[in-house]
Amino acid sequence: MLEKHGCYITEVCDKCGQILGPERFTLPGEDGVWCSRKCRGDAERPVIRKGGRPRKYKTSAERQRAYRANLADTKPPCPSML
Repeated sequence: MLEKHGCYITEVCDKCGQILGPERFTLPGEDGVWCSRKCRGDAERPVIRKGGRPRKYKTSAERQRAYRANLADTKPPCPSML
């Protein structure tokens, strides 16, 4: 391949034979390399979600909006502004 196409290949996918670049899929403790999770045989993986308590506000803009909405309820208006 080096003489014909000018590229040096060290590995190909064990299932489909596709040439592997810098991204490859392996399994710990097993020999073999694959081009994708689909070729490796575990394409259907459960989604790993971060545990813990859900966030109250997604952004600081939502937090500020909630703070300003509560200001009218807790703080009386200034007499000089009336």
